Amino acid sequence: MKTQIYVIDTSSILEIFKIHPPSTYPDFWIKLEDYLISLLSNGRLILLKWVDKELTDLGYSIEANDPPAVWIKKHEKYIVENSTSVVDAGKKVIREFPNLINPNAEKEQADPFLIGYVLHHRDTQTTFEPQEYVIITHEKQNVPSDKFCRLSEEQRKIQGIHIPTVCSWYKIRTMTYLQFFKEEGWTF
Repeated sequence: MKTQIYVIDTSSILEIFKIHPPSTYPDFWIKLEDYLISLLSNGRLILLKWVDKELTDLGYSIEANDPPAVWIKKHEKYIVENSTSVVDAGKKVIREFPNLINPNAEKEQADPFLIGYVLHHRDTQTTFEPQEYVIITHEKQNVPSDKFCRLSEEQRKIQGIHIPTVCSWYKIRTMTYLQFFKEEGWTF
C-alpha cells in the first residue's frame, strides 16, 4: 500500500475555517489539531510557502486575528519553502495550462506550484516505500477527466482552469478536505 502525502490548497484551508469556525466548533478544532500535527510532523501533510503567501495576498492577517492566518503562523515551522526545482515544475504547468492562473493578477498564485511540487516529488522519489501525492482542494473539476484527456492541446490550455482538471491530465489525485478526513479515518 502506498503512503499518501497530502498537499493542501488555500481553498481548502479557507473552506475548513468557513464551515467549521473555531469559535463555534472548539472541540472539532482540538481534535483536528491533533490529527493535523501528526501528519505535519511526519511529512505527510505539506503546507507550501505559496499557500501562506496566497493567504496573506488575499488579505488574511495575524494583526486582524483572522483564523486562517493565525493557524498558519502557529504552524509556520512546517511550511515548506519554495525550491528552484519546484518553481521550474510550476512554470512548466503554467506553460501547459496558462488559464490555471489569472495573468492579470498582481500577486503570485499558488495553484501551478502545488501541482509542480507534486510533479517534482513524484518524479524524483528516492524512498523505497511507495508514495502517492494527493492535492486537497475545494475547487471542482470543470471538465470530466475522460473528456479533458481527449481535447486538443489548444483546447486543454483553454479548459485547464481548475486544479482538479489540470491534475487529471497529470494523473494526480485530488480530494476535498472532507474526503481527506474520511480517507484518514478521522472522526469528530
